[in-house]
Amino acid sequence: MKNITLTIALALLAVTSTYASVPESTSYSTLTTNELEDKVEQLSLSGELPFEMGLELMKRWSE
Repeated sequence: MKNITLTIALALLAVTSTYASVPESTSYSTLTTNELEDKVEQLSLSGELPFEMGLELMKRWSE
């Protein structure tokens, strides 16, 4: 029973990591600050905001 549980857990982990993706992970670096603010707000409201995108916006605000 322990082997079955371990196998299922590893399979689930593999599938999750295979299909996990960050939406538009690199295209945000070409956006203007205003466009980035709008995109961050939109993704934040839907619960899909990538950490790196938020960091990019904070970096731009601090400059």
